[in-house]
Parts: sequence; C-alpha cells; structure tokens
Amino acid sequence: MDTSLDQSADENVVWHKSSYSGSQNSNCCEVGRPVSAEHGAVAVRDTKDRAGGTLHFSPESWSAFLSDIQAGDPRLTGDVL
Repeated sequence: MDTSLDQSADENVVWHKSSYSGSQNSNCCEVGRPVSAEHGAVAVRDTKDRAGGTLHFSPESWSAFLSDIQAGDPRLTGDVL
C-alpha cells in the first residue's frame, strides 16, 4: 500500500462515492480507478478531505479486502475479542 500524499497521481482517476455514504457525508469515502489501464492501483480518499491524502492499493490487495468484508471477517467488522 502506498500512502503517499502526492495528489498528482490522482489527476486521471475516476472517483466513485461509496453507496453506503450518509446524506450528510459524515462517514464517506470515495474509491477511484485510473483512466489508464496501465496503472492498475485502486485509490481511496475521504470525501470530506479530498486534499488530505489518498491511499493506493494493488488490484489484488483491494480484491482481497473486499472479499474479506463480504465474508464477514471479524477483523473488519469490529467483532474482534
């Protein structure tokens, strides 16, 4: 995961707001995919603070993360003892 704050890499990213975002944007994130297929990283940022930095994940890491969420992994649901 690259946690660089360099926003120039995100200029050609198509952003999508989370469908689980509230109407008040209180807990909202956006996920972006680059326009160019050669840069396959998935970008994630806080909608309320778009200039605050972007996390970048490899497509494989992002896919594994989503699979873990869908499987109800307790490390991601807050159900850890």
